[in-house]
Amino acid sequence: MDLLTTINWIPFLLAALALNLTPGSDMTFVAANASASVERGALAALGIGAGCLSHVFLATVGVTAIIALSPILFAMLKLVGAGYLLWFAYTLVRSGTSVETAAPVQHSKWQALRQGIWVNALNPKVGIFFLAFLPQFTNPALEPIWLQLLMLGLVFTLSGTLVNLVVAMLVSRASARLRGFRQLGLFLRYTAASMIAFFAVRLLIGEEPR
Repeated sequence: MDLLTTINWIPFLLAALALNLTPGSDMTFVAANASASVERGALAALGIGAGCLSHVFLATVGVTAIIALSPILFAMLKLVGAGYLLWFAYTLVRSGTSVETAAPVQHSKWQALRQGIWVNALNPKVGIFFLAFLPQFTNPALEPIWLQLLMLGLVFTLSGTLVNLVVAMLVSRASARLRGFRQLGLFLRYTAASMIAFFAVRLLIGEEPR
């Protein structure tokens, strides 16, 4: 019960919701998968959430802080993460000429889950974000700080996952109505690929933590 009173929940939840509603590489990834099927979009959202959990635990035990203090490790993770995003953007362009012709086979739905984990887990800036954002809502005078950070991180991840699941549902419904329009399908596919490539480049050229 102490955690319910020591953490500044109302401002945290408002900030978390605002941040999770802001479009980014995770939401774009979910939308790109949801354009094929709602199941694939939902699994992508769950994968993103699982990848986010890895950053929560790493931030809680302080590993992320160590990575942030090592320019070499941070640069290596940025290269791997950006490379993975660029690879996914390439597969979007290559996989078909429309949403309709790019319907995934059964096993590729679970591939969306695995890809979602890597898209988020390989982005070191997520972990650095948690280190900078979560402590603002803790109360150092009460309860173990690590427990407060863990609880905040879990709630933030749950909020983000719910938002992405809603995005998957909305995008899937819209795509189902537009499957017959080949040119529109091409436009949506290339737009998603371009946005993911943009986020990859932004990850590469972004400043290192200080």
